[in-house]
Amino acid sequence: SLIVSRGIAHDQLGNERQAISDYGEAIRLDPQDFYAHYNRGIAHQKVGDRRSAVKDFSEAIRIRPKDADAYVNRGLMYLDTGKFDEAIADFSRAHDLDSDDIWSLANRGITYAWKKDRMRAEQDFKAVRTIDPVNPVLLRGEALLAIDAGDPSTAVKLLSESLRREPDNIWALQMRAEMYLQLGENEKSWADSDKADQLRRDKEKSALADD
Repeated sequence: SLIVSRGIAHDQLGNERQAISDYGEAIRLDPQDFYAHYNRGIAHQKVGDRRSAVKDFSEAIRIRPKDADAYVNRGLMYLDTGKFDEAIADFSRAHDLDSDDIWSLANRGITYAWKKDRMRAEQDFKAVRTIDPVNPVLLRGEALLAIDAGDPSTAVKLLSESLRREPDNIWALQMRAEMYLQLGENEKSWADSDKADQLRRDKEKSALADD
């Protein structure tokens, strides 16, 4: 427990590599420690090691099969790696376990949008919109549907609203840059691309400093 707590402290300080080391030591001492597996999955997620994150979340789910958050986080890793069916299955299971959590629905909706399953995406987005109409995942998902429909103006509006909630979301910045380019607003496109590139560089520097 002390080692897990130290890992959490390292994580909160941004020292993800040291946190991963502590969680690994805790797992060595107690392979059935749910929190060590779950927290190490989060740390792996932060440093971009999606494969290791999936393994940790899967082990956490094996230990505690009714933990909705573990399914959501593993689903996000599947989504990031293009494993859409696996992501949908995890988000659906999370929603079954906790029907009040709108994040599982929002993320399932955006996964359907990536699959170009507009009908199911809109069903999930409708449910999320009644509770949190400016949910950033919802807005990004609706922007994706607008892009697929060939409507860059609407996509820009939705992405701009999502960035008001999460200003450092690299995907939203890059997609808005592409939409601005389609609309002929080159300076705005360059500004978004520059900011997205800077955020990527900052993230890489942080990871190197942690190593």
